[in-house]
Amino acid sequence: MESLGIIKKYTAIVDPRKLEYKSISFTGVDVDPQYLYDVINELKTKDFVKYLSLTSGDHSIILAIWAKNSDDMAKIHKEISNLPGVKRVCPSVVLDVIKE
Repeated sequence: MESLGIIKKYTAIVDPRKLEYKSISFTGVDVDPQYLYDVINELKTKDFVKYLSLTSGDHSIILAIWAKNSDDMAKIHKEISNLPGVKRVCPSVVLDVIKE
């Protein structure tokens, strides 16, 4: 299956809270189309972004963000909202993981 490209990679699932990341969010980001790839290229360089996808539907981009605490998360969301072309940042903070 590896040679056919069905299995892309092997990975471990870590608990971010055990690594002292106390605030996790799935965040939708709405971006003006002309800035979309500029924003994507900027966000993919950020250590706090653990997952980044280009999406259709409610948001242009969906991110998974790990932060040390809620103050850190607020600063991260503000940083994202200040990127050129970003119209709106819509965080959904994880309260509890039910299924992985």
